[in-house]
Amino acid sequence: MAQDPQTHGDMDVGRNSAQVFGHLLQGLIRDHWTGMIAVNTLDWKKKIYLHHGRFVSVSSNLLDDRLGDVLYRRGVIDLDQFVNCAVKVEPGQRFGQLLVKEKILSNCGLWDALKLQIISVVKSLFLHERISYLIQEGVEPPADNFTVVNDSYELVDMFKAYNQLFLSFVRSLDDKSFLTVSSSKCETRCCNHFYGEMITLIEKNKYIKELVEVSKVDETYTLAAVMDLLMANACTLNFDFSARELPAPERIKEAVNVYHQVIEQVVAGLKKHKLEAVIDEICEFSRSLSHHELAVLVVDKGGEISSNSLLRIVDHCALDNSQIEKYVDKIEAITRFALQVVSDMLPVGEAQPVADSYRRLSADRLAS
Repeated sequence: MAQDPQTHGDMDVGRNSAQVFGHLLQGLIRDHWTGMIAVNTLDWKKKIYLHHGRFVSVSSNLLDDRLGDVLYRRGVIDLDQFVNCAVKVEPGQRFGQLLVKEKILSNCGLWDALKLQIISVVKSLFLHERISYLIQEGVEPPADNFTVVNDSYELVDMFKAYNQLFLSFVRSLDDKSFLTVSSSKCETRCCNHFYGEMITLIEKNKYIKELVEVSKVDETYTLAAVMDLLMANACTLNFDFSARELPAPERIKEAVNVYHQVIEQVVAGLKKHKLEAVIDEICEFSRSLSHHELAVLVVDKGGEISSNSLLRIVDHCALDNSQIEKYVDKIEAITRFALQVVSDMLPVGEAQPVADSYRRLSADRLAS
């Protein structure tokens, strides 16, 4: 049973930036705080509950935050499973219980699904420049909906970065902004049913203004999905990246330059032996280096780090300088993975010059 919040020092923080909100959350998590935070905009109201510094429950009056909607958008269930279960839900029965009853999820799967719902709702709070919130200390979460998210502090770190990337993306849009869908499986293979539906919508409504109008989900969720597709190189935006001076840190530029020179030789060798499909594995490896909540570094269909990806990397590093070396390490990891692929797939006589070229480039970089 929820305790009387008035006895626990309510604090109406008012309207503030998502970044300030993120710092506040991390402070509460670090202090092992227990309570409820009510967050709202003009369009919705949401509540997040912490118990001893961990996210344990959420509520929202936005339909897109229902468990079934979240699981469909995240690719845990497909559209048929979503619809079939939704029509079978009866009074007093939860959607999650029905998923277990229908053997779509196990009890362990449902636990993970509820965690995913919490993560998704908390992440959604970082899709806005400013939000209003009220802190109520000591309020316990609903007893029948209590799931523990252990990496709460680290998730908020990623959501703060996502907030900056998302706002930067939204500010770059205007009424003439349009999208082009990639035809490469390397970009689209990562897309679940929801993103597949989004791609179909984009093919029919390429202008983002039109896409938002026909989308079945909330406007900010639609734009977030578009940015996710861009980050996955599943589509491109009519934004002239070359016109924007990218103040990329020198260490990032050097690592990217070495990678691009190496990957050019790698791709040429693979194509010579009709092994183009192996490039997909380099794409998949790049995705494995990022947390699924913030997959910024993803190589494109040619195995290259796209301008779009570099733009996100620069924005992330501008937000947090500690990310520079992390991205350098990730880019070097992809470079070494590509070299390993060449070593395994090509004749020694063709693989060795690529490895020698990498060593020369690395030596030159260290000497400069």
